[in-house]
Amino acid sequence: MNIYSSFITKKGYKNTSNFLLSEASTICYSQFNLDFLDILLAATGNALPCFETKRKRKGGTTILVPFPLKKNRQVFLSVNYIINGALKRKETSFSLSLVKELVDTVLGLSFSYKIRQDLDKKAELNRAYAFLRWD
Repeated sequence: MNIYSSFITKKGYKNTSNFLLSEASTICYSQFNLDFLDILLAATGNALPCFETKRKRKGGTTILVPFPLKKNRQVFLSVNYIINGALKRKETSFSLSLVKELVDTVLGLSFSYKIRQDLDKKAELNRAYAFLRWD
């Protein structure tokens, strides 16, 4: 929950972000009858990317090389994708859009889940260039 509260607001207003998370928790309990922490952990787990592609310059061409991600980077990206997906939703409040984004991520229907699949597909397509990781 600390990770989410530090990423929600850009300028570091922890009180505002904690209020938004507590409001999202009450919305989750009241509207969906779900435990907020369980949904938070499941959604973060569903949005974790395994690989990332980086550009490498080789022989005059630019090649996308897949790199495995460390756990800290995976968590950062998944939380970032979930919050960006909640911000892109057109809901009445951020808390409601965050809860809907979390539930959709658990179900595999959200923006963050789609980005994760796109990253994994891109890494899978470029797996032939994985040997360039050590160059």
